[in-house]
Amino acid sequence: MLAASCNVYHELDVRNVGDSPGYFIECYCMPGELYSLSATKLATIDQKQYLDYSLDFNVHITDTERFKLYQSLFSNGNVIYNYGSPRRLSSSFTDALHLEVESPEGDVFIASTAIPQPVEIASVEYNNEVVSVKFNASSDPTQNYYVVSLAYIKDEKVEKTSLLFRNPKCGVEELVEIKLDYEKYNKLEVSLKRFTYEGYMYQMSIKDAKQANVDNLIPGAHIRGNIEGATGIFTCYTQDVIELEKGDFVFGRN
Repeated sequence: MLAASCNVYHELDVRNVGDSPGYFIECYCMPGELYSLSATKLATIDQKQYLDYSLDFNVHITDTERFKLYQSLFSNGNVIYNYGSPRRLSSSFTDALHLEVESPEGDVFIASTAIPQPVEIASVEYNNEVVSVKFNASSDPTQNYYVVSLAYIKDEKVEKTSLLFRNPKCGVEELVEIKLDYEKYNKLEVSLKRFTYEGYMYQMSIKDAKQANVDNLIPGAHIRGNIEGATGIFTCYTQDVIELEKGDFVFGRN
């Protein structure tokens, strides 16, 4: 919500009302990637939301062991984080992850997340200004929460992004079609993300709030996070990415 990211929806203005509106915490984990987290106070209705780097949170995550995330401003190119760790989520780790964040006032916020199974795009095809993305849904209903995103790139700059949410039936071949004038762009990046149920519903609730023209997160805006005592999400996702250069019309996997 503080910038565009894997955090699929970040354009929504995150605010609240009152003198002590609470905290916003967001952490997306992916196998093989560094742990990183955003934590700040929710702005009041008359203030602009920003990451307040003067706030000192005590942040720990537990995978095979409990470790600390340190205050360190950095960006992955899309998102700005203010807490991170040199530790990576092991691709072989399949148990639950646990988060504990202590606020400057001593309040403790906790959350846990499962780790979804790996995901793979079966094929991408561009024909008659339609991009067709195919993937095979899992036979496990707890694994069937997907976000398909298309980044349209021109001169190495992302010009536009489209997002589609999918919760298909178990075991089916899912087809996602997006109308696009591909000729306007140099490259197309197709991403398939498999989310946990909590992560998927969080993204959906943000999308619904945006579509309803909700500009502020105030009491009554039903944002479905999973962090006890705070607004936000602690979740994990897996991802597959395919890039099509101009002139490429089919990418398939055997």
